[in-house]
Amino acid sequence: MNYVEGFLDEGDVNLLAVMRELVRQKYPRELYPEHPRALDYDRGRGPIPGYPGGGAYTGDVYDIAYAKAMLQAALELEKS
Repeated sequence: MNYVEGFLDEGDVNLLAVMRELVRQKYPRELYPEHPRALDYDRGRGPIPGYPGGGAYTGDVYDIAYAKAMLQAALELEKS
């Protein structure tokens, strides 16, 4: 099977809907962003030592920031 890894806002999954459901269910655990996309900074910097596949610092930051924004939006929507 072929697939393309992308950023959280590029795929088929509606992350806001996912976060809204996690808020509704009072999900008590954490989420882990896997397989971050490498951006130019990451390619210039080189791989993260010990990280399978090299990793991507800026890709991680992007994914985490986007997920946090969707969680904040879901929490605000839950209030109304």
